[in-house]
Amino acid sequence: YLLRNPSREPGSPKALMWDDIREVRRKYDELKTQHGL
Repeated sequence: YLLRNPSREPGSPKALMWDDIREVRRKYDELKTQHGL
């Protein structure tokens, strides 16, 4: 479904998915810096 709907419009499944990925990535980087890894 995600692949068949390539729309990057705000609120589309793919856009929401990328928002989640960016959020997770940001938190991951934060933790990494905090622990000095």
